[in-house]
Amino acid sequence: MGLDGEIADHNYPAVERCAYELWGLVDSEQVRRAVDTVALLTAVRDGHPLPAASVDRLMNGLKDFGASHPTLTQEAYDQEFQAAMDRAEGIWKETYDDG
Repeated sequence: MGLDGEIADHNYPAVERCAYELWGLVDSEQVRRAVDTVALLTAVRDGHPLPAASVDRLMNGLKDFGASHPTLTQEAYDQEFQAAMDRAEGIWKETYDDG
């Protein structure tokens, strides 16, 4: 199930897991280069002077933040999977089990 499905189902632990996974995909060096490029191209397009201040100062804060961001372990994934299996079994018993 995708992130949109987890949000629709109000499955907040799964949404949090997806957010952590997405955060882990962000490479601050790649983001810095992209922001530098956008700033330069925007200045050229709009006829403004080229940016004198480097975006590096802004990105340094992101690097510190990223290092302190928690990541999920295999144990946490296993627990989430087991909880989902338990929920599914409960729904199955509620729906199909005649006692």
